[in-house]
Amino acid sequence: ARWFNKTPIGRAGFSIAWLQTSRSRNFKMRVFPSFGFVPVYFFYLITMNNTSSVSETWDKLPNTKTFVLLLYMTSFVVMNLLNMLVHSDQYKASWIYYSSPVMRPGEVMLGAFKAVWVKYFLPMFTIVSLFVLYVWGAKVLIDVALAFVNITVFALGILRVAYRRLPFSALEQMKEKGNRFFKTMFVMLLPTSLGFGHYWTTITPWLWWLKILFIILSSILLWLLWDSYKNTSWDEVKKIDLA
Repeated sequence: ARWFNKTPIGRAGFSIAWLQTSRSRNFKMRVFPSFGFVPVYFFYLITMNNTSSVSETWDKLPNTKTFVLLLYMTSFVVMNLLNMLVHSDQYKASWIYYSSPVMRPGEVMLGAFKAVWVKYFLPMFTIVSLFVLYVWGAKVLIDVALAFVNITVFALGILRVAYRRLPFSALEQMKEKGNRFFKTMFVMLLPTSLGFGHYWTTITPWLWWLKILFIILSSILLWLLWDSYKNTSWDEVKKIDLA
């Protein structure tokens, strides 16, 4: 918590999320299975409609651009992480947030996001990245960096639009699911576009410089979303709770 947060409020949010995700059986049951979806779906997609044997498919893998698909498939885990970060069966215990002298609840929320990002997403993405580097070589290192920034942009965009709540403070409801689905679809347009743009640069070698440009643009967008989410006010949180 001290490594990733400068303020005591951020460290508190980080610690709450870190401990709660370790103790909550519901969180583990909802999130952990999604980790298995990534390799299973990737294997299915590369072998679907493929008449070659598994060994032949593996030998041809370094000559394909499917590493982009594999990297962005890790966003499947992100959706479950963000959903379970704000929802809990023990949501009534969140009254403690309102009794604390916190000026900006966004610092608590951002600290909680950092906790699940470091604890769950970062290790998984690291393993996938090592596999990508092993199969495709160091030449795709810049692609790994670009994918990581884009997925982080996607995560913060979802948090900013659909999950702007204190950690483990809400009960998931069917009506809320429907409203959040349309918001999520809207937010996904930009990261999806970046993902397609990323793939386009891999099939057009002379456009390698666009990857650098995309990293810069995505980093700027990430900073804007990060700052906006961190500065979430009590009025914004209460407005969402009342809605």
